[in-house]
Amino acid sequence: MTTVQIIEVIRRSEQGITLPYICRGDNNKVYFVKGIGAGRRSQICEWIAGNLGLALGLPIAPFDIVEVPEELMELNFTLNLADLGVCRT
Repeated sequence: MTTVQIIEVIRRSEQGITLPYICRGDNNKVYFVKGIGAGRRSQICEWIAGNLGLALGLPIAPFDIVEVPEELMELNFTLNLADLGVCRT
């Protein structure tokens, strides 16, 4: 599985406990991206559960791992992206 590069943060969702960000990936698909406020454990559990569901043939919404470039975070002046987080390499 390849990592999707986020190219645009559209806005913050008003629904959901973690208030994910609505973003566009480099594949032109729209994603609900959970930030670091969701917690790494929660993100890992969701990834594992999603893959188990796919392996069992359950109807699972499509999901991917995404990367938010630090440059995108620095260029976005209209949204507070502090808890979206960035991938540090």
